[in-house]
Amino acid sequence: MAKPIQVDYTDITTHELTVRKESVLQRLDIYIHKRLPTYSRTLVQKLIKERRITINGDSTKASYGINVGDVIRIEAPKLIVPQVVATDIPLNIIHEDGCMIAINKPPHFVVHPA
Repeated sequence: MAKPIQVDYTDITTHELTVRKESVLQRLDIYIHKRLPTYSRTLVQKLIKERRITINGDSTKASYGINVGDVIRIEAPKLIVPQVVATDIPLNIIHEDGCMIAINKPPHFVVHPA
Protein backbone atom coordinates (compact mmCIF):
# COMPACT_ATOMS: atom_id res chain seq x y z
CA MET A 1 0.00 0.00 0.00
CA ALA A 2 1.31 3.44 -0.90
CA LYS A 3 2.36 5.74 1.89
CA PRO A 4 0.28 8.92 2.20
CA ILE A 5 1.66 12.29 1.25
CA GLN A 6 3.30 14.00 4.23
CA VAL A 7 3.39 17.74 4.91
CA ASP A 8 6.35 19.80 6.08
CA TYR A 9 5.12 22.72 8.21
CA THR A 10 8.66 24.12 8.45
CA ASP A 11 8.60 24.99 4.72
CA ILE A 12 5.58 27.23 4.09
CA THR A 13 4.57 28.95 0.85
CA THR A 14 2.00 31.73 1.11
CA HIS A 15 -0.59 32.11 -1.65
CA GLU A 16 -3.10 34.94 -2.01
CA LEU A 17 -6.10 34.41 -4.26
CA THR A 18 -8.73 37.02 -5.09
CA VAL A 19 -12.15 35.61 -5.98
CA ARG A 20 -13.60 36.54 -9.37
CA LYS A 21 -17.30 36.62 -10.22
CA GLU A 22 -17.29 33.24 -12.03
CA SER A 23 -16.37 31.52 -8.75
CA VAL A 24 -18.98 33.17 -6.50
CA LEU A 25 -20.71 30.91 -3.96
CA GLN A 26 -18.39 27.95 -4.51
CA ARG A 27 -17.39 26.23 -1.30
CA LEU A 28 -14.06 27.52 -0.08
CA ASP A 29 -12.45 24.06 0.09
CA ILE A 30 -13.54 23.16 -3.45
CA TYR A 31 -12.33 26.50 -4.84
CA ILE A 32 -8.88 26.12 -3.26
CA HIS A 33 -8.57 22.50 -4.38
CA LYS A 34 -9.36 23.58 -7.96
CA ARG A 35 -6.78 26.39 -7.81
CA LEU A 36 -4.12 24.28 -6.04
CA PRO A 37 -4.85 20.71 -7.23
CA THR A 38 -1.75 19.20 -5.62
CA TYR A 39 -3.46 19.81 -2.26
CA SER A 40 -6.23 17.29 -1.61
CA ARG A 41 -9.59 18.58 -0.48
CA THR A 42 -9.07 16.75 2.83
CA LEU A 43 -5.77 18.57 3.37
CA VAL A 44 -7.39 21.90 2.43
CA GLN A 45 -10.11 21.26 5.03
CA LYS A 46 -7.44 20.47 7.62
CA LEU A 47 -5.59 23.71 6.81
CA ILE A 48 -8.85 25.65 7.20
CA LYS A 49 -9.45 24.07 10.64
CA GLU A 50 -5.86 24.93 11.62
CA ARG A 51 -6.54 28.56 10.55
CA ARG A 52 -3.80 28.39 7.92
CA ILE A 53 -6.40 29.52 5.36
CA THR A 54 -8.23 32.79 5.94
CA ILE A 55 -10.79 34.91 4.11
CA ASN A 56 -10.18 38.66 4.27
CA GLY A 57 -7.96 38.06 7.32
CA ASP A 58 -10.56 36.04 9.24
CA SER A 59 -10.75 32.31 9.90
CA THR A 60 -13.73 30.55 8.37
CA LYS A 61 -15.25 27.15 7.57
CA ALA A 62 -14.63 24.87 4.59
CA SER A 63 -18.29 25.28 3.59
CA TYR A 64 -18.03 29.08 3.33
CA GLY A 65 -19.53 30.33 0.03
CA ILE A 66 -16.92 32.64 -1.46
CA ASN A 67 -17.82 36.11 -2.77
CA VAL A 68 -16.41 38.46 -5.42
CA GLY A 69 -13.35 40.24 -4.10
CA ASP A 70 -12.73 37.88 -1.18
CA VAL A 71 -9.01 37.62 -0.54
CA ILE A 72 -8.02 34.09 0.38
CA ARG A 73 -4.68 33.71 2.13
CA ILE A 74 -3.21 30.22 2.22
CA GLU A 75 -0.19 29.18 4.28
CA ALA A 76 0.57 26.02 2.31
CA PRO A 77 3.06 23.51 3.72
CA LYS A 78 5.50 21.73 1.44
CA LEU A 79 4.19 18.36 0.28
CA ILE A 80 6.50 15.38 0.68
CA VAL A 81 5.56 12.68 -1.82
CA PRO A 82 6.87 9.25 -0.83
CA GLN A 83 9.00 7.43 -3.37
CA VAL A 84 7.35 4.30 -4.74
CA VAL A 85 9.79 1.48 -5.37
CA ALA A 86 8.85 -1.26 -7.83
CA THR A 87 9.44 -4.83 -6.72
CA ASP A 88 10.55 -7.49 -9.17
CA ILE A 89 8.32 -10.48 -8.46
CA PRO A 90 7.99 -13.75 -10.36
CA LEU A 91 4.69 -14.18 -12.19
CA ASN A 92 3.05 -17.49 -13.06
CA ILE A 93 1.77 -16.66 -16.57
CA ILE A 94 -0.91 -19.11 -17.72
CA HIS A 95 -1.73 -17.47 -21.07
CA GLU A 96 -0.41 -14.48 -22.98
CA ASP A 97 -1.31 -13.10 -26.41
CA GLY A 98 -1.51 -9.69 -28.08
CA CYS A 99 -4.75 -8.77 -26.29
CA MET A 100 -4.52 -10.21 -22.80
CA ILE A 101 -2.48 -11.94 -20.16
CA ALA A 102 -3.74 -14.45 -17.57
CA ILE A 103 -1.76 -14.84 -14.37
CA ASN A 104 -2.19 -17.42 -11.61
CA LYS A 105 -2.19 -15.09 -8.60
CA PRO A 106 -1.12 -16.61 -5.29
CA PRO A 107 -3.53 -16.18 -2.34
CA HIS A 108 -3.10 -13.02 -0.23
CA PHE A 109 -1.14 -11.32 -3.03
CA VAL A 110 -2.31 -7.70 -3.15
CA VAL A 111 -2.90 -6.46 -6.70
CA HIS A 112 -4.15 -2.98 -5.84
CA PRO A 113 -4.27 -0.83 -2.70
CA ALA A 114 -7.37 -1.15 -0.56
